[in-house]
Amino acid sequence: MGVPEKAMKAAIDGPEAKKLKISEVGSSKKHEFNVKPVSMSVNCDGEFIVYGQISHCLKFRKDDQCYFLFKKKRTAVTPSSPNKMIVEKKDGGLVKTITGPLKPIGIAVGAYFGQDVSKYFDMLDKHADKLSFVDMDSGWESAVRNYLAVLSKRIGSPRPLRKQGLTLFQHHMFKGKTKAIKVGQNITHLKSSGWNDRASSLKALVPKGMKLEVFKHDNFKGDKIEFGCGSHFIRDLKIHKLGDELTSVRWSKA
Repeated sequence: MGVPEKAMKAAIDGPEAKKLKISEVGSSKKHEFNVKPVSMSVNCDGEFIVYGQISHCLKFRKDDQCYFLFKKKRTAVTPSSPNKMIVEKKDGGLVKTITGPLKPIGIAVGAYFGQDVSKYFDMLDKHADKLSFVDMDSGWESAVRNYLAVLSKRIGSPRPLRKQGLTLFQHHMFKGKTKAIKVGQNITHLKSSGWNDRASSLKALVPKGMKLEVFKHDNFKGDKIEFGCGSHFIRDLKIHKLGDELTSVRWSKA
């Protein structure tokens, strides 16, 4: 189907692989992507949840970042259509190019004609994510659709964890030094244990009736990831915007 084994290995086993050529659906036309390892969870109902990111490599504009989410129970995948697995497309694309590298040129052209256009660039940048669109039937988005169709069939549920609690890893792919945090052990600032902004990956087993949250800032503030009952495996916290930026941890009743 025009999806190389290297792409499947990068997504399922890691680590990230760069500049892999993936074909559009039903076409020989290919696009280059950076494929990152997916995050996986097995909840207490036996449902397998996959969250990931694939980046389209473009020479003349910023990468298009495509985030996806799907669930799998036995062989049934939800959503069943790759078109609907795309939950976000941002941090790239033509809009970001216009408001980034091309902005000085646009302002200069506007000034030549006696117009201050900077406010229009600012407005465009502010709403860039909302202006992004996904057409899964053509172009590089069609290649993402192809990748997701193969990945959703190939990927299997990991073996659930046995020990309850949270384990932080110094490096991605569960490598390097570790920091174990017990169920119910809330930490307002990881600096006290020498782990502030150091975690790059994690594993967590959350028991029934409990909820785990990890935060970007101290005192349970900023961006966060929330985990419900089950086993959770995040091999690279960067796709959750928390790579080497995890600062506080909180447990609570679900």
